[in-house]
Amino acid sequence: MTAIAATTLDAEVLAKTAMLSGPGRARTLLARRGGVLQHEDGRVEIVTGPPAIRLRRPALEPRA
Repeated sequence: MTAIAATTLDAEVLAKTAMLSGPGRARTLLARRGGVLQHEDGRVEIVTGPPAIRLRRPALEPRA
């Protein structure tokens, strides 16, 4: 398992929890942020997380 998270510790905890939960539950857990499952038969499954949200920066007004 490989998980994506804000910190290394969060990613490690998420990956370990997913691994111990079995493939079905692992997909659900990893879908929160994204990750990769490698199955016992060697298949690799990429679990996509939610789409990234890009926020616009407010335009800076020139100083007078």
